[in-house]
Amino acid sequence: MSPFWPTFGQPPIYICECPSPCVINLLSIQLTANMSTLAGIQCLIKEIAMLSNSLPLSVPNGTKDHKIWCIMNGHEGKTAFETFNKRFDAMFTKELHSADGHLLYIHWGKLGIDLICSYLLKTNWTANFSLDLVEIKLLHLTTELTILWYIYDIF
Repeated sequence: MSPFWPTFGQPPIYICECPSPCVINLLSIQLTANMSTLAGIQCLIKEIAMLSNSLPLSVPNGTKDHKIWCIMNGHEGKTAFETFNKRFDAMFTKELHSADGHLLYIHWGKLGIDLICSYLLKTNWTANFSLDLVEIKLLHLTTELTILWYIYDIF
């Protein structure tokens, strides 16, 4: 991925080089593809991985005591989709936001967001997943990581 600076003073736009072209504006995510496809989901996962690799140092490092590690190593559902749905609901629902409206449990490192990225990359998305619901959850995480990256990166 490479940043493209449209005009002076505008945030960079990242162009994903995956099969389903999508464009992410770092202030507000604007997707220009039908993301409810396997290619679209894979593109979102690449965006999450890219953003997680560039989180600011102010984001705490994940440990085995943090929520991400506990949930990702907890019980699995009856199906791969049930496991995904339960895990993302437990980590990223609207009830788990701080007073300023951002996710409470974003931690980086191999016991934090990298664990989620690894899980997302290993998941077989063709195994009876509701890609519409997966898209919503991945967009939510992408948005939160983008905001976190953008807010702390400019200071």
